[in-house]
Amino acid sequence: MTLAWRVAGSVFALVVWCASASAATYVVDQAKGDDAAAGTEAAPWKTVGQGVAALKAGDRLIIKAGVYREAAAVKALGTAEAGITIEAAPGEHVVLSGGDRVTGWAPCTQEQAGGNEHFKNIYFADIAWRPTALFEDGKEQTLARSPNEGWWSTVKADSTTVTDPVHLKQSANAWDGATLFFFRYKGVVQVRQPVKSFDPETGTITLAGPLSESPRAQYTPGSDRYRLENKVTLIDRPGEWSWEARGESGARVYYWPRGANVAEAMIEVPRRNTILNLGSTAHCTVRGLEIVLAAYPGRTADAAIGGDVNKSTPGAGKSITIQGCTIHHNGRFGFQGRGYVDFKFTGNLVYRNQYGVSIGGHTGSIVEGNEIAENTVDGLIIAGGSRNILVRRNYIQHHNLFGHPD
Repeated sequence: MTLAWRVAGSVFALVVWCASASAATYVVDQAKGDDAAAGTEAAPWKTVGQGVAALKAGDRLIIKAGVYREAAAVKALGTAEAGITIEAAPGEHVVLSGGDRVTGWAPCTQEQAGGNEHFKNIYFADIAWRPTALFEDGKEQTLARSPNEGWWSTVKADSTTVTDPVHLKQSANAWDGATLFFFRYKGVVQVRQPVKSFDPETGTITLAGPLSESPRAQYTPGSDRYRLENKVTLIDRPGEWSWEARGESGARVYYWPRGANVAEAMIEVPRRNTILNLGSTAHCTVRGLEIVLAAYPGRTADAAIGGDVNKSTPGAGKSITIQGCTIHHNGRFGFQGRGYVDFKFTGNLVYRNQYGVSIGGHTGSIVEGNEIAENTVDGLIIAGGSRNILVRRNYIQHHNLFGHPD
């Protein structure tokens, strides 16, 4: 071996040794941590946000058991030689939640409940955000609706009106404040719009917004379906809830709890859209986390974990791995991300989100060994612009609520 090669080899070894020597292991512990501490096992941080903000190439973040109600973005860039790892402590249950617990419930008067005959069972609480779902003791509850089961069929519908004199026979103000959920047969399209007015003589509801922006949308009497939702007067059984806007961004939530003691029940409402954003990192592995209750952001691509690659960060989106995570009951996507390279999604359980897993514009990605089940619309989406994608040994099942059995 020449002297030049020996020198080059020594320099390379020195660079690798220096990178590994500067790597650190940090600890987050909600129960006994302090974000002003050193982030060590003996002096852990309290929040995941503090932990990910401190990461650099080669670092490892260990998260101790707890429910972490926060959102965090990983912005450090690892390298092929010095990757970043974020993982649950071995054998410990770590939950990253987009939801907040709601407390301060008070019993409704009949007037507050809009005259509802069940008012003695209904409680209310005011929150500082608009709810998209409600959970009691980890189980999603039902937005109050009519009919309670199934759907009503339309007699006639167009972009802004629904007519059904068979079922719509109530008083003129019966549907004030309600939302109409419409299921258009052709195109398998679902949309919600607030009720603007109701004509009981014709059984016609006029909506505050269009059911479709397209003038070519086709409506099929008898096959198009709808239901009315989110009105306190519709609450008629345990587990039903509704809400009304309060101020610019708040809400009053009404709920008939399943448990006998509403003060002790764990009642949660999703608040944060993206819980762990990976769009600005690279060479990063996330392992062993439970990720739940991301809020429904509307028809955007927000996901509980993931996020589109940040194109203003050179190198972002390369070699990201999500492994052994449980991702469920999130309002939009479990995972969604566009523009990743060498992405690996392996050994995860993804269920009861609106969409399970969606990748687009990926190159060289692997989806392997996951169970993806019972998401409302689609289980796995491989979107446009993706190349060299390997999908194997996954169990993908029961995605047929709205006619998308994939």
